[in-house]
Amino acid sequence: MTQLHIMLTDLPDNIAWKWTADGNYIAKTTYQAQFKGSYCSFQAQHVWRAQVEGKHSSPPWSKSELTIAKRACG
Repeated sequence: MTQLHIMLTDLPDNIAWKWTADGNYIAKTTYQAQFKGSYCSFQAQHVWRAQVEGKHSSPPWSKSELTIAKRACG
């Protein structure tokens, strides 16, 4: 069995909130702590900054394929 040692002092109790830098409670940090790790923190700006090939000026199909498609559709 483990022994528990308790030290009593005349100092007042002190509770520190670990979600703020100064240890003070703020409702906003409670809300943030509730969702911490529960959703993906995907940052879309990385997608928009990606180096990709430019737009094409012509459609990917040839004129002959388009003519065949128009004939088949009526």
